[in-house]
Amino acid sequence: MNKKSLINKVYIKSPFGKEDSINIFNRTIELLKESITEGKKVKIKGFGKFTIERREAKTVTDYKRKAEVLLPPKDKITFKPSKKLVKRINEDE
Repeated sequence: MNKKSLINKVYIKSPFGKEDSINIFNRTIELLKESITEGKKVKIKGFGKFTIERREAKTVTDYKRKAEVLLPPKDKITFKPSKKLVKRINEDE
């Protein structure tokens, strides 16, 4: 599923017009991005939780150059699905 099909589903299942559905979808995504980049946890009941975790600096071996390389620390986005979502996914099997 891609952005276009998600917007189409919002349009079909809502009382809003196509243009309003696009704007609602885009604004929702922008609010999620803003919250995540500000370091806030985003928790959507029944879906899951987005958080930022810090990965510390670490040394890895570059086998092509036969040297050790220091990877700098960085933040990464993690997603933990809700128990309800995991249960629903596993019921389909």
